[in-house]
Amino acid sequence: MRRIKQAAGKIFDSGFSTPPGMFDRTVIFQLRLLLGYAALVHSGFFLLGLIFFRSPFMIYHAAIVLGFFLFSKYIHSGNFILIYCLTFVEIGVHSYILYWFLGSMCAIELYHLLLVPVASYSLLLPYSKRFQTCFIILAFVCNAAAYTVFLLISQFYKRPLMVTEPVLTLFLVFSVVTVFGMSGLETYFFLSHIIGDFRIVEGQKNDLSLKASYDALTKIYNRWEISRRLDIAFEKSRKEDTPLSVCIGDLDNFKRINDTFGHNAGDFILKSVAQILNANVRRTDPLGRWGGEEFLLVMEAEADVCYRRAEILRKLIEEHLFVFDEKTIPVTITFGVASAGETTDTSTALVGLADKMLYKGKKEGRNRTEHQS
Repeated sequence: MRRIKQAAGKIFDSGFSTPPGMFDRTVIFQLRLLLGYAALVHSGFFLLGLIFFRSPFMIYHAAIVLGFFLFSKYIHSGNFILIYCLTFVEIGVHSYILYWFLGSMCAIELYHLLLVPVASYSLLLPYSKRFQTCFIILAFVCNAAAYTVFLLISQFYKRPLMVTEPVLTLFLVFSVVTVFGMSGLETYFFLSHIIGDFRIVEGQKNDLSLKASYDALTKIYNRWEISRRLDIAFEKSRKEDTPLSVCIGDLDNFKRINDTFGHNAGDFILKSVAQILNANVRRTDPLGRWGGEEFLLVMEAEADVCYRRAEILRKLIEEHLFVFDEKTIPVTITFGVASAGETTDTSTALVGLADKMLYKGKKEGRNRTEHQS
């Protein structure tokens, strides 16, 4: 017996009082709106009792409306399982109350269908998958048992129709609106919650994808992404026999800039040069930061075309006025250009050839563009 009490205590502590921080605010809002809808429905029944002078009927539904408002308060303290259990009990009791006061032929069984959408909402409860599954199974078992008992009672204690035909029609319409309205509300908000989560995940995935593909400082492709795009372009060039060239640019005397003007100035130069390059290349030509002060441009063109484009970029950088902290910083860049051919059977070999051209340009005085002859 003591073990049973301990187990019950654990279930009560963990299942009936969940810290509010564990539950999403959107779901709390959805549950509160659902309870508000249920309170509105019972207000309609209260008015029905008021019109036909059924005092016990009125008192019951007034108490239920108050109960739903109390349920709404309990949501903030995390008593979700308690709310669900009381809701199941209320739906079952409600069907018997209606049967007793209105009589048969009032489609009371419609109200048992409400347990289906209400039970489905338990999938949003902040508990384990096993707990949710057990809870849903228990809800359906209790529903089946309650409905069976209801059918047996209605067979042994048949109640004549206690209202007129117009009232019965009004009640049936109200019942259908209640059932389908609550089910629709459940479905809408359940799906909106899932879709909302999906959009958040997609947004986070896109954000991570951007962060993984772009250099944090210069906002152009990082080395991993520009390498991937180079490989794609290289394979396309080989399959379709189209020209492909790469251009590597390296800022001249960049270490001296850092040492003389500071690393903040160096970051400013890198970002500014990246903006100039990015603004003056074709959108179809991938540009990325190759590493340090090096940039890599991939062009679907012959080496001479790439060379002319590199020369334009070089002159733009040379003529640009870089001012940082009210100090003018002279900046130049050297480019090495290479085109895919028989000696470059891989994209790595192509970059290696362009790197050799870059080294040649550095050796011959910097601020120039070298390409394979």
